[in-house]
Amino acid sequence: PITQPPDLRRPVGISSKDMFTDLWCGILPEKWSQTWPNVVQMIVFSVFGGTGTTLQLCWQGFIGTSAACLNCWIMSLLFPKGGKGHKCTANEIAQALCKEG
Repeated sequence: PITQPPDLRRPVGISSKDMFTDLWCGILPEKWSQTWPNVVQMIVFSVFGGTGTTLQLCWQGFIGTSAACLNCWIMSLLFPKGGKGHKCTANEIAQALCKEG
């Protein structure tokens, strides 16, 4: 009987145990190697029939991604502990200002 699911990832190198171990992205850090499928996806959905439309779609994709990253960065500054709240005190629970759970 199989007790573990099979590892269907193909290794990139001959002796590689991890798919991204031997992948090199040029001058970019190796930890970004897992984002290359997203780059390919962006290219596939951006290349269009005309140069103007292609540039417009690429610009929109770049600005949209940049805006999302900027939003995450600003939210991490505003909420350094994330969405985690504080422990409710008995007084707050009695006044229905805070709810456990």
